[in-house]
Amino acid sequence: QAQMVSQLLSAAIDGRSLIRSWNLAQDTLWIWGWAIGGGCLVIWLRRPIYLMLATAIAIGMLAGICLILLQLGYWVPLIPAAIAIVTTEGIITLIIGIKQQQISTN
Repeated sequence: QAQMVSQLLSAAIDGRSLIRSWNLAQDTLWIWGWAIGGGCLVIWLRRPIYLMLATAIAIGMLAGICLILLQLGYWVPLIPAAIAIVTTEGIITLIIGIKQQQISTN
């Protein structure tokens, strides 16, 4: 309750905007966009060292964008989008590995 009161007082006295959040559709698109970006990284970068570096950069960019949006008064999902990047990369890497193993055994 103290945080809510503090925000209301800052909005009234200092003219600071209240923190807003996106609706469910916008949050879903945000998370899916980062997941698709992670999948594209796997397809584009086949070497694990490049993929790890690109993933670190992507998560850093995600955190930076979330921080900028927070300063503008928007609360956007950081952790779910980061989990989506890593999970998508893991699944696609696994699928590619299985397909390569099937090709090599045939």
